[in-house]
Amino acid sequence: MGGYKRALSVRENVAHVARLYGAEVNQVVEFVSELTGLGFALRDLYENLPYQKRVRLAYAVSYAIPFDVYLIDNKIAAGGTAFRQRCERIFEARANSSGFILATNTQSYAKMFANNGAILHNGKIVLYDDLDRAIWDFDRLGNTSVPMGIET
Repeated sequence: MGGYKRALSVRENVAHVARLYGAEVNQVVEFVSELTGLGFALRDLYENLPYQKRVRLAYAVSYAIPFDVYLIDNKIAAGGTAFRQRCERIFEARANSSGFILATNTQSYAKMFANNGAILHNGKIVLYDDLDRAIWDFDRLGNTSVPMGIET
């Protein structure tokens, strides 16, 4: 959620991100508006947007622009059930044409979206072709490592 300018409108912030990544501004704004349901709130100053809407905005912007690889910290969506489900469908579609690294300790998320795994432990990363084995080793190590689901 960082990088947004509080004194700009929501739309101006979305447009700025689109330009940074060379995306078509109107397409990105329309995608974000449709996914978040912000509508006229796009005209509001970012600083006046309630926290939950800021969270939805951050996820929507991240999915509005197709990337080669997505880096995901713990969750692919947040917010209410309907919004999370829409984000999950979009993520699944993006994952069909993009790679991703999902840093999560939620086994169901890893199993839902990844086939491979990795564990970062004591400054070393170990890659696994078998996600179940990665999960087993992660559980055995306890809370001293960082799990990741990897799909390329």
